[in-house]
This record gives sequence, C-alpha cells and structure tokens, in this order.
Amino acid sequence: MPGTLRKGYRMHGGASLFQETGVENDPMKLALWMLCGVVALMATPSAWGKDAGDNSPNRPVLAPICSVEEAAELQSLAKATIPAIDAGKGPDIVAKITALEGAWDAREKTLRPKNDATWRVLDETLDRAIAALRGSKTNLPTGRAALESLMAELEQATVGRAASAPEAAPAAASAPEPVASVPAAVYAAKETAEFKVMIKATIQLFDGGKNTEAIAQLTDLETAWDAREAALKPRAPATWLLLDRTLDEGIMALRSSSKTDIPKGKAALEDLLRKMDQATRPVKSEEKH
Repeated sequence: MPGTLRKGYRMHGGASLFQETGVENDPMKLALWMLCGVVALMATPSAWGKDAGDNSPNRPVLAPICSVEEAAELQSLAKATIPAIDAGKGPDIVAKITALEGAWDAREKTLRPKNDATWRVLDETLDRAIAALRGSKTNLPTGRAALESLMAELEQATVGRAASAPEAAPAAASAPEPVASVPAAVYAAKETAEFKVMIKATIQLFDGGKNTEAIAQLTDLETAWDAREAALKPRAPATWLLLDRTLDEGIMALRSSSKTDIPKGKAALEDLLRKMDQATRPVKSEEKH
C-alpha cells in the first residue's frame, strides 16, 4: 500500500511527497494529512455547488407570473439598454431604461396580483438598475449587472420556462393590502424630513425648467424611499402604501418615456408633500416619544 500511495504524489527530485514529509512511517501524521485533505475539499466552493450559478440555494425561486410575450417584451427592452451602456451614451441609456420602466409599471396591475413576492423581486432588481443608470450618481457596471440579473429572473418567472427550477409550493393568492385614505401621524419628524427636502427640490427644479436634474433628483427620492421601506412600512402599512402610491403617480407622470405630464407629476409631488406632513407626528407628540 505505501508504494501505491507514493505513485500519485511524486516530487521533482524523485522522492515521494510522503517520503519528504515522513508521513509514510507515522500513522498519526498520515491521519492528520488525510484530515487536512478532507477539510481543504470541504472549503472549496465548487465542491458543494456554491459557484453553480443559477442552481445556488440562495437564488430566489420565482413563481411564473409572466406570459412568454410579456417576458419577451421586457427582456427585449432590458437587452436593448446594454449596448447603450457599453457605449457610454448617457441620453440613450436614460431613454431606454425609462422605456423599460414604463413597460414594467404598465404591467403591475396584471403581474403583481399573481404573486406579490415574485413581483417585488423583479421590481427591486429593476430599481437597482434605474438607480445606477439614471440617478445623480451613475454606476454603469452596477446598472448593467442589474439588467442582466433582471433578464435571468424574467426567464425564471415566465410560464413554462421554470422547469429546471426547484419545485416550490404554490403561493396562495394574497388579499390586496389596505390603503389609507388619510395618512396617520406615525412617523417622527426626522424620518420624513429628508423626503420633504427631496420632494421640494424636485418641484423647484421642474419649475426652473431643469428637467434633467429634476428627473435625477426624483430617482434619488425614489431610491431613498425604497431603502426605508423595511423600517417604515411595518409600523403603518396602510399609511406607507398611500404615500408610496402617491409617489408612484408622480414618477409615472414625470419619468414616462412616452407620456410625460409635468403638471400632473408636480401635482402628485405636492400632494405627497402634504401627505408627508400629515404622516409626521406633531412636535409635542414627538417629545412624548
């Protein structure tokens, strides 16, 4: 057996690795050597499929909510944005990502009720791309990567194309979340202050005819709002949804690639500002908290 082992571990000078280290004559060293080999194997990500791409256990399993036609349209718009990114053509990037956003928003009422969790995964991926490509601080590599992720996720979320994905229990149809008609005064002044400043700045930029800067500021507002969802929504879901939908109205009117309506968008932002005031606890109430 020692001779057989040495054949697989021959050193440059002709001596075996076991001979060089003295392992072959020491059972304890041999056991330790083998243990180190097992540990090294277990530490290799590829040994356990951790670089298996789409088969990664951490990859979300998406429900098939898109028809083949719906997915093809969205994937085509995402794919068309990538050459503009590669060429560094800022205006083309903004136009194409805005067209993709408009098409996605138009499908929300159709797709979201089918599976809210899947819709949110896709929506958040698109938001990452928008923030990276159309915000005040652009990051083309990050935006490109987000679009590629979106195309892959759309593929998985297409009816009839998720056969290779792990089986998931069918999601129960969720009832629509209630939306408040009037905001409840639940948020601290310091929590809404940043949003109010950004809303006012966006309106002022539109008033001054600085539409490009206004769109960038609007995207920053959207990104900041989405980043605070986990902290704000659980405390008053109905109020948060009212504010969120009001912001969406402004975004759709101001950032649409086909039907931009600045007066309507500004009116929505002014309404959002009023609702933010209503959702903010009075100063006296703040002192009690």
